[in-house]
Parts: sequence; C-alpha cells; structure tokens
Amino acid sequence: MRANMWSRILVVLSLFSLTTQASPPATPEPGTRVIVKLAESSGQLPDPETLVASITSVGGQHQIQVKHHLTPGQQELTLDLWGGTVPQDSIPQTLREAFPVLASADIQVSTLDPRDRPKSEGLEDGKVVKKVKIIKKQ
Repeated sequence: MRANMWSRILVVLSLFSLTTQASPPATPEPGTRVIVKLAESSGQLPDPETLVASITSVGGQHQIQVKHHLTPGQQELTLDLWGGTVPQDSIPQTLREAFPVLASADIQVSTLDPRDRPKSEGLEDGKVVKKVKIIKKQ
C-alpha cells in the first residue's frame, strides 16, 4: 500500500515537471518605429530621451535606437522602440499634446519586425538598463 502511494506521488511530480518544461519559448514582440519630421522654421525637436519617455510604458524592458538626421530646412528623428509603448495609433496625438512644437510635425508610426530587435547591451546590477543613444547624426 505504501509503495503504491509513493508511485502515485512520483507520477504526479513527473507530469508536473513535464508540463513546466514543455512551455513554448516566448515569441518576440514586434517593435515600433516613430519618425518625426519637423521644419527648422517650426522650432527645435525635443530631446530624444523626453520623447521616448512620453510614449513608453512604465516598467518592463525597453530597447531604443535613435537616429537624428539634419538636412537644410528640416530635422528628422527616428525612434526604434522595443518594449511597451502607448498604442501605435495614439503616438502622434500623445507626442503633439506633450510637445506643442510638434503641432505641425509629420509623425509617422510603423511596426518593426521582431527579428530586427537589437541584442541587449548588458545588465547593470542584474537589471536591463533603459538607454537612449544617438546612433547616427548627420
């Protein structure tokens, strides 16, 4: 009788370990690309870090790439974001409300392929650090 009880316990534990190990890996989520174009005569583009802070959600991991491109008469800022953001269709309105200088800006939002997500640069104190860095400035 006692051996039968242990057999049942072992079977239950075995099934439990199989179900916890059989979970499929998390699928990577797509990113969001935000392109902000502003005429130089309309004013200066806001700081990229403040722009990112206004459209990312609190908590979770974020990876961000920023590209700033200047041409005669126009400024362009491209933000590639992976992690929680406000809904894509709300991003232009959110940015315009937070930054009045963007009232006349051309703001385009699109989805990035999950495979384009950059590899994490590293951890500090066991936590992923949220960084904003300018990759290309012309």
